[in-house]
Amino acid sequence: MLWLGLQVAQGNSIWGLPTLQCDVLYLSLEDIQRRIKDRLYNFTDSAPDNLYFAVTSGLIGGGLEEQITDFLTEHPATKLVIIDTLQDDPFNDVSGSTAIIGAADTNFILRRKRSGNAATLLVSGRDVEYQELTLQFNDLVWELVERKNSEDIHKTELPKFLFRVVDFMECRTEWVGTATELLTEMREQEVTANMVTKYLGQFAYEVLEPLGIEYRTKRTGKSRLIKFLRRDGDDAIDAGIAI
Repeated sequence: MLWLGLQVAQGNSIWGLPTLQCDVLYLSLEDIQRRIKDRLYNFTDSAPDNLYFAVTSGLIGGGLEEQITDFLTEHPATKLVIIDTLQDDPFNDVSGSTAIIGAADTNFILRRKRSGNAATLLVSGRDVEYQELTLQFNDLVWELVERKNSEDIHKTELPKFLFRVVDFMECRTEWVGTATELLTEMREQEVTANMVTKYLGQFAYEVLEPLGIEYRTKRTGKSRLIKFLRRDGDDAIDAGIAI
């Protein structure tokens, strides 16, 4: 958090994202001034004048809000206030029951194992897209390893079975049969017949059709038949399907 506050105060980018240079208030409530100074000079030879520190504060409902309001009045260029830590145990998640999340425009939650150098930073807010950032702690700084937005996360949650259906249809133009027969021909052991019906009904339009595979279903007697039609080349383009 000290590094993040320093980057914003100097207007430097963070994990490839631009920042708005502004005054920053950093409440380092588990530190002393000397330790903050030592840590700060591990990052920079010249501390910016617009990065402010405090090692004590009132409690929520016991003066903290008024102290921050007074500071913002005296320093109107302040756009970032860091409270480190808000709870006694920094490994606790933010508690929604305290309405803390609802009061903030944007929330960042860092999840890491106590003994590891890797972590996931969850980002959510009113004006920002939900993101998950995989970070690695190296030389006193959290470095970005991978960034996933909502679309990326959604794709990873799609059933892998659908993509195996795509492979199955690669050398076929048409296939008709029951869910059980499909599993047998695919030599599929990870899903059941009921799961096949559910996955196809929920995700076929999202996964199969963009790859040129049309999915249809029809009930005959006690059985429900599945039909796949694969479009190639101009047929797929004419149907408005990207391959």
